[in-house]
Amino acid sequence: MTLKDRTLAFIGGGHITEIIISNLSKSDRVVPQRMFVSDPVPEKSRRLNRTYGVSVAADNIAAVSAGDFIFINVLPQQVAEVVAELESGGLPENKVIITVAAGIPIKTYEALGPAVPVVRALPNPPSQVGMGIAALSFNVHVTEAFKTDIFELFSSLGEYVVVKEEQVNTVIGGPRAKARLAFGHPPIGRLSSFALTHLTGSAHAPPIKCVRADCDSRHEKKIKNHFLPMPAILAAQQPADGLE
Repeated sequence: MTLKDRTLAFIGGGHITEIIISNLSKSDRVVPQRMFVSDPVPEKSRRLNRTYGVSVAADNIAAVSAGDFIFINVLPQQVAEVVAELESGGLPENKVIITVAAGIPIKTYEALGPAVPVVRALPNPPSQVGMGIAALSFNVHVTEAFKTDIFELFSSLGEYVVVKEEQVNTVIGGPRAKARLAFGHPPIGRLSSFALTHLTGSAHAPPIKCVRADCDSRHEKKIKNHFLPMPAILAAQQPADGLE
């Protein structure tokens, strides 16, 4: 089975969902009708249907029933309610949960079953135009076949890097920067000092390490170059809106 044979379900029809749908549609990696959207505000799903030709799910349970990959694209404070709803409805087998809810650990979704594959993903703002980078972290139940399709999926947003879960937030500087992406706001300030420290591998923190099985030195270099402009530019940038 290839990615084009998969069906995607999106719980939440907001800005991040539209970014993913838009880039997948442009890349022709997924048939629009095989993308199902559920949102408590019906007009959000209908607008995505009119714009991209995606399918509208009657509710979250219907979306999950249709999808192979289930995106949880809601705000962090809404995750517990969504998980409880899916748990009460019973999560069917062979479903992969992909969460982009900032700051919510993988173990939260493992309540859905003892062997549920879960992917934690965090795209950065340039992903809006297919030139970003996404940090991906997997639990042990995500098979290599699933990973192959997930890598192809996120390559439509730009680059991707596989990291340990504790390093996911370092990619764009934490949940506050992710929240700006969720609401469609442009990025502000610079990468957090914590992110820069990890990316440059100072004496105070280990560098971000891609743990993809096929990762090589060229990919590692490309990842670093994606984040780090010339030192002079970095030195000239100032934190904004408290993003430090």
